[in-house]
This record gives sequence, structure tokens and C-alpha cells, in this order.
Amino acid sequence: MPAAELPDPLPIRPRGPLSAVVRPPGSRSLANRAQLAAALARGTSLVRNVTPSDDTDAMREGLVNLGVRMERSGAGDDWLVHGVDGHLVPVATKIDVRASGTTARFLTSAATLASTPVVLDGTERMRERPIADLAEALCTLGARVEVLGERGCPPLRTGGSRLVGGEALLDVRRTSSQYASGILLAAPYAQRDVTLRFVGDEVISRPFVDLTLAVMRDFGAHAEWRGPGAVFVRAGRGYQAREYAVEPDAQGA
Repeated sequence: MPAAELPDPLPIRPRGPLSAVVRPPGSRSLANRAQLAAALARGTSLVRNVTPSDDTDAMREGLVNLGVRMERSGAGDDWLVHGVDGHLVPVATKIDVRASGTTARFLTSAATLASTPVVLDGTERMRERPIADLAEALCTLGARVEVLGERGCPPLRTGGSRLVGGEALLDVRRTSSQYASGILLAAPYAQRDVTLRFVGDEVISRPFVDLTLAVMRDFGAHAEWRGPGAVFVRAGRGYQAREYAVEPDAQGA
């Protein structure tokens, strides 16, 4: 643009330093683990900074349909979660996990604790995401899980029996570590101790399994690594209600 056609400069006048308080959005990974632990816990928990998202909303809706009472606390993103002490009594026969892989994998495991069977289903894309390895591991631990979709994908039916416990082998060298996290989060309510072993002592995204174990311990469960390729969870030591603040998500911030 010729210099003669440039617009007149716009003056910018400083108004002094900014003063504000900003709360970054909470981590969805932490929020969904904390929502599930609080739901299974004994007593009422306050889970703070649960940033609205498809993942966190799908998890909360699924837990409500599994019989957990949850209500907003105040005007923010804090939620009161009335724990069921490991005894899920579904109020719906179908759980819609939407497009949330975290919800599908975590609630598949949690629903093995339900008093009656439920069907977990989601979007068309979710029906293309395999879940058979998780179902097989849960069956090894004594649960009743039936994959209803094609090629080992959702929908699936689970619940109506208890998670017995024992040992299971899971291959997460190339698949999501959420399979492991889902089993571990439900494991404190098995009838016997649970040892989850990993093929080749390899776990993709191992830090997310560490995150799961940290949340479990924060809510009072006994869960620990046994060597490089196995995690042990003590049965009969369930979650206890607490106030839990979901840490900010650096990426979201």
C-alpha cells in the first residue's frame, strides 16, 4: 500500500497495570479420575475446578445414570459428589459415553460393580474404537462383560456381577493406558486383591497410570507398582470422601 494511503496511526494510551485473578481450567484427565473416585467413595466429596468439557460432562452424566448423586456447589465448576461406597445401583439401562474414550474405558470397569447390567454405547466414531482387550481383562478378574459391537468395539454390556479380583494380563504396549487406569480405579472394590500385569513390562503413556495411582491414593486406596510391569491394588480399602481440587491444565491454560 502506498504511504499516502496508509491510515492515520491509532494512539494507544496506557491505563496502568492490570490487576486480576485468573484460574486456569482444570485438567480433564485429573477431573475424570477424581469424579469416579469420589463417586465410588464413602461419604460426600467436594471436587473443585471441574472444567466443563465433553469428557467431564459425559463422565458425570454416566455416573448419574449409574446411580450417583452429583450437584453443583455454588456458581462455579465445583461439584458435590455423594459417594456410593462401591455399590452402584443404576437408574438407567443404557449409558451414553458420547465420544469420550476416557468415559467409555473408565465406566466399563466401574460398571462391573453395578447391581444390574447396563449397556455402554456412544457415537458412531466410538463404535469404531476397540475395547475387547479391556473386556477380556475384566472377565479374567471375574466380571461379566460382553462386547456387543463389531470387531471388538462398543456397545458392550456389563454389570450384574461383582469384580472378583486376582491377576490379569493386559497388553498396553500400543493401546491406550486408559484400559489399565479403568481397571485400577475399580479395583479397590474387588472381592480379592488385584494385580494387573503388563505384557513386556511396557505401558504406553505410563505417566497417566502414575496419575491414576496418585488420585487413588489421594482418596485413600492402597495402590502401588510391583516392579516395572505390575500394579497391585488392595481390595477392601475403598475410597474415602474428601475435598479435592483439580490441578490446572497447562495446555488448556
